[in-house]
Amino acid sequence: MTAGASKLFTICLQNAHLVPFVENENEVFLKTIIPSRKATQEYLEHGASND
Repeated sequence: MTAGASKLFTICLQNAHLVPFVENENEVFLKTIIPSRKATQEYLEHGASND
């Protein structure tokens, strides 16, 4: 997923968090971390029921 030049990592801990980042040839800059109920539902709850 992209927003302008940003991309998103999805990090799954106890809940899913979205981490927008920008990268160039030398580094990856993580902008912030955002807890996401929607991503938690999509990645954790639906993924567990499919196993």
